[in-house]
Amino acid sequence: MASTPHGTARFDGRVVLGTGAAGGIGEAIAQRLRDEGARLVLVDRQVQDVPPADAGQCMAVVCDVSREEQVAA
Repeated sequence: MASTPHGTARFDGRVVLGTGAAGGIGEAIAQRLRDEGARLVLVDRQVQDVPPADAGQCMAVVCDVSREEQVAA
């Protein structure tokens, strides 16, 4: 886990919502946040494309954030 200069994980104990987490920049950001202690909610249009969840630290949600009715659900 990456640490700040003070020796603590920068996102330790925080929950972060990441969209587009199945690939590219979204996947890289999700990995970095996970490495820095974040608990993640990963959102993508295809759940099978979202990186595997860590027990209690990550969950995957299927949602196309460009569709208001899916976000509202």
